[in-house]
Amino acid sequence: YIVPLLNLPTDLAGYMTNQQTRERSTRVTKEHYDAGNDLYEVMLGPSMSYTCAYWKGAENLDQAQTNKFNLIFRKLESSPGMKVADLGMGWGTAAKYMHENGQLDVTGVSLSEQQVKWATEHLSAPGLRFIWSDYRDHCEDPQYMGTYDRIYSIG
Repeated sequence: YIVPLLNLPTDLAGYMTNQQTRERSTRVTKEHYDAGNDLYEVMLGPSMSYTCAYWKGAENLDQAQTNKFNLIFRKLESSPGMKVADLGMGWGTAAKYMHENGQLDVTGVSLSEQQVKWATEHLSAPGLRFIWSDYRDHCEDPQYMGTYDRIYSIG
């Protein structure tokens, strides 16, 4: 009973303020994702994705990641030619899946310079691009405001 009471002020402050400031997001991204892609390539394999794998019917991580991409793709209810934004795109493999399977024009946005570099080098294609930017800045940029038919973010 004592530990929860001691944590109460911090817990309440967290509920009342957004801890993801631009400065903190930039620092955390540099610490975790801009240390280089070699480790991630070995650890994650071809999918270059690790969040929320969907294991229904999957026998390995790559299949579970593809299942996740497919589930998100179906939930987008998109049509060929639609413009889609992937906010926090990771290494861009979900964006590539959406682009190839839905004939969608996809823009991936990431605060990680290394993730954007990797995605640009390995995945770029006409109608598939990757931008190094804070998603908040991107979404508030008049050049992009109101231009997307669908937006997703994988957590």
